[in-house]
Amino acid sequence: MKPALLPLVLLCLPLAATTSCGGAAASEPDALADLKLETKGTMREIVAVLETMKDVPSAEAGDPKLAALTDRIVALREREEGMSAEQLKAMNESDEELMDLYGSMLNELMRLSLDEDLAPYVEEAYARLER
Repeated sequence: MKPALLPLVLLCLPLAATTSCGGAAASEPDALADLKLETKGTMREIVAVLETMKDVPSAEAGDPKLAALTDRIVALREREEGMSAEQLKAMNESDEELMDLYGSMLNELMRLSLDEDLAPYVEEAYARLER
């Protein structure tokens, strides 16, 4: 994996592991369940977009979608930051579907990172995450 892609993967890993929520609603089971569903949906969409990136034209078409999804990842991470250690631990239950989505995302990121024509599109997504 190209070094620039590793931070994108590392940014998504806590979402896959904790699927947590911050703020006042963090103690509400419904809010936590909603965030977990939102995280799964976002990961599903990321995988779907990455899977469509087969050549430069498809990567260019997918780039705006990937940009919007990276913004969603940032927002989910911000919601997670307000959680206590107990809440994070409680949400750190294994979720097979989310782990499968994370594995699929890693596979797609690896595929893209090995293609010198497509790697820049994923690297641009990472750059958006750093802002």
